[in-house]
Amino acid sequence: PAPASIQMPALKDCLPLAEVTKELGNAAFLKGNLDAAAAKYEDAVRLVEEVLLGHYGRHWQVTGEAEAPVRQEPSLQATVVDRLKAGTQVRGESNRDEWLHVEDPNGIRGFLDAWVPLSGDGWRLEHVVTDEMVEKAGKVRAALHLNLSQVSLKRKQWHEAIVHADAVLSIDPDSAKALFRRAVAGINIASVGRVEQACADLLRASKVDPSSREVHDGLVEARAMLASLQQQLKEAEAKGWPPLVLAAREECEQEVVGLLASPASDIDMQGPEGWTALAAATDQGHTRITGALLAARASADAPGPGG
Repeated sequence: PAPASIQMPALKDCLPLAEVTKELGNAAFLKGNLDAAAAKYEDAVRLVEEVLLGHYGRHWQVTGEAEAPVRQEPSLQATVVDRLKAGTQVRGESNRDEWLHVEDPNGIRGFLDAWVPLSGDGWRLEHVVTDEMVEKAGKVRAALHLNLSQVSLKRKQWHEAIVHADAVLSIDPDSAKALFRRAVAGINIASVGRVEQACADLLRASKVDPSSREVHDGLVEARAMLASLQQQLKEAEAKGWPPLVLAAREECEQEVVGLLASPASDIDMQGPEGWTALAAATDQGHTRITGALLAARASADAPGPGG
């Protein structure tokens, strides 16, 4: 079924509606109404991601002259329980063996005991969402998440800005704007891990857009901040802070993973004031590191700051 929060548009209307909704968001942004802008951008994102790529992305249509046989199991020897005429649409999920597992069209029973080969003599199943639609949807998604990243920066919602910039970069790894906005958010979070990422992002953005003054200035600022933070890290180690606690506090994810893999590492070791790695990561809102520590059996009951 379609997402409950969205009125179901026709397939052909999804991208045009998303574009119109994006423009309404742009108008609100220009007026300084960040809440209204974000709401419109989020509505447009749902139209593309949940309706077009999610709902319609699971729709298949029978093409060709012959009827497609529906079998009780994914085997050519299984009983034929139905036949689908050309033009018939079904929802389902394909597997590696070139079969479509058909879903209940009413959205109640989940997957049915119904399987259709993706192709046969005189017919084939094809996605109703074409490659051209997917390509256009990617461009619209990138623009929307880029706008949401900017709104998040204006609101000083640094982590949200990074989430949206990440979404853009998953579509367009060379988006200088997304790299810059993720870097700005990282600099404002001001953890060693985030500022290291900001330096890498800005260096990459400078290669994509060598003429950008804001990228150049941002890189200078990020490198200076990183040098200062690394010096503070050395001073903290000298005061007895365990490396794992510092890595967790400073969102150095790769270092945390490396230390957790070391047999000599004590996951619940305490630093000054009773800080453990789990307590530090949780206090700073570093969810990925918190998850990694819990997966490695860090004790949630270990005494933290103040006992």
